[in-house]
Amino acid sequence: MVVTPEFPLASSSIHAPAVEGDEPAQARDVNFLVDLFVDSKAPAPFDQVISPGPAGVMGHSDGAQTMLLSGYAPAYIDRRIGAVVAVSGRYSAFGGQWFGLGAPPMLVLQASADELNSFTYGIELVQKDLHAAQLVAVDAVTHLGAVTDPAAVPPVANLVADTFAFRLRGDLAAQLRLSDDLGRPPLRLVASHEG
Repeated sequence: MVVTPEFPLASSSIHAPAVEGDEPAQARDVNFLVDLFVDSKAPAPFDQVISPGPAGVMGHSDGAQTMLLSGYAPAYIDRRIGAVVAVSGRYSAFGGQWFGLGAPPMLVLQASADELNSFTYGIELVQKDLHAAQLVAVDAVTHLGAVTDPAAVPPVANLVADTFAFRLRGDLAAQLRLSDDLGRPPLRLVASHEG
């Protein structure tokens, strides 16, 4: 099951400018959703469609920042998160020293031509995380391109789906598909380590 929260202060559906810097509050919102939907606590009818086990989280830009806080920052961390995908995100000092013991695997997708969050932000994330981490370039796209460009969306979706299947459920078939996923343009594996 996929849950896509609409964060109130960053929502594009309200008629006001988005609030920058609300990621800590959004991380607490993610923790609330994990409380609601993990460990068979979900309300009916959702309780029938949720697989047991850790949660995977994914976000883009400020949403990536939010998910990174929930996965790695001591002030906001939720240990029930088993994998984090950050698209065009970045490291910050919010919430204390990131990437402590037991940090979940991280996949960073960074647009090579990102005009807002430079590619070096993705490099920094993977270098700081000494646990399982991958940096994948999405070539020839800008900040939104990894999640909107018609040439990028299918390969990105396959990589994310197989990453979650392997990291959260131990799906060995998904693990085998990952090398093919990483070889599909416009994706390019830049760095990877298992910790």
